[in-house]
Amino acid sequence: MAIIEGQMVKVKWNNANRRRYESLGYTFTENGLELEVKVEHLSKHAHAFVNFKCDWCGDSFTRDYKVAVRHNHHYCKHSCSTKHLSAIKISKRIKKLCETCNEEYAVPNNLKDSSRFCSKQCLQDWQKINFKEDKSSVYVERVEVNCGWCNERIKRTKSYLSNRINVFCSKSCKDTYHKEVFLKEEETIERNRKIMLTNLTENKISFTDSKPQRILNKTLDMMGVTYENEKIIHYYAFDNYITDYDVYIEVNGGYWHCDPRFYPKILHDVQVNRIISDKKKRTHLRNNLGKQILYLWEFDIENNIKLCDKLINYYIENKGSIPQYDSFNYYLDNFGNLKIKSDLIIPYIDYDYSSLEKIIIKETRERVSRKDPDKHITFNCEVCGKEKTQPKKVYEKAKNHYCSVKCSNNKSPRKTVSCSFCKKDIIVKNYVYRNIISGKQKNCFCNNECKNEFQRLKHKNKNHTK
Repeated sequence: MAIIEGQMVKVKWNNANRRRYESLGYTFTENGLELEVKVEHLSKHAHAFVNFKCDWCGDSFTRDYKVAVRHNHHYCKHSCSTKHLSAIKISKRIKKLCETCNEEYAVPNNLKDSSRFCSKQCLQDWQKINFKEDKSSVYVERVEVNCGWCNERIKRTKSYLSNRINVFCSKSCKDTYHKEVFLKEEETIERNRKIMLTNLTENKISFTDSKPQRILNKTLDMMGVTYENEKIIHYYAFDNYITDYDVYIEVNGGYWHCDPRFYPKILHDVQVNRIISDKKKRTHLRNNLGKQILYLWEFDIENNIKLCDKLINYYIENKGSIPQYDSFNYYLDNFGNLKIKSDLIIPYIDYDYSSLEKIIIKETRERVSRKDPDKHITFNCEVCGKEKTQPKKVYEKAKNHYCSVKCSNNKSPRKTVSCSFCKKDIIVKNYVYRNIISGKQKNCFCNNECKNEFQRLKHKNKNHTK
């Protein structure tokens, strides 16, 4: 046993222990009075607190002798018991030699006949040798072919080759071929263009139905003109095509198409790519159909729809030929007449590539997601504090803001209380916090060890007071 030797323990005289202690040389005084006895003189059923030494970590602790004497090992806490018993089990394991690496390893008694390898890696290495090709019961004959990119000789089954045009030795070869050859083939380019244009016309791509686009459609309906959304001309789709007058209108978002009024410098790659795409689209329509596009900008559509209404009528009356084709170069005078501004703003699609390079800030160019900073907002969840980005319209409609449905269901944040034993701050559920405040629950603990120690000390103090 792990009892600390030489210690004296206090017990009380009673009729049950009087004869035993008198026979050991102790002088009887009176029932109920205390006496000090050597720890080795205690009987099995003596009710006294004795100092023990932990069999694992060596720390001393106090325990009831009557309870402790029933066990062979004694521990100061549950974790010491687990570690010691685990070490005992490991020491009883049987030693074996791995069939692959010949290293010695230990296994439990129930695996002494079935275990052959020290690790999964050794098992896999053994299987690679003994189950290779025709040695395997499930082996299928393979044919040698060349990799479609690096021409390395590889083996593949006939069924694998039957439904493939190209075969590759690795994923990297496949990805390189796809990038350098497949995507650049005319047939692939043509097919991808048709798919994209079809998706646009069938409204399968949601960003085409934007707020400015809906406002413009409503305006055209009120004007009584017939129009077609996402009109396909060869490889390009145009936002609005006025069928009765054979003219084209594009709705330009301020961020994506880079409105010069708000972006004197081009900060992002996505804006540069969109400007280049707009230049190609305008050049294609001008060279093939001899048409010019009217550009209505998001800010003007949302804040000055009367200007856009007048400009569309002016554009139609002049059969698509007007001095300026961007809405930010027009204004309405005091009489509501459409006028051209004296200080014209040059749209970025009119810049040549050398001029564009001068206003692109390469040092601060960012690879950003397709979230417009002007239309999205970033906030911290009210429950967990996690950062979340959300459209401003959604954010403004909601009274509370959460990062997920889980946080939304748990609307009130958790409360913090102190552990009754170690005084460490712990987070508890709301009903536990309410029970502690109201007095229904007296104590709260951060783990089972604190709870056990608290109860042990409470029990010890209770016995001493008796």
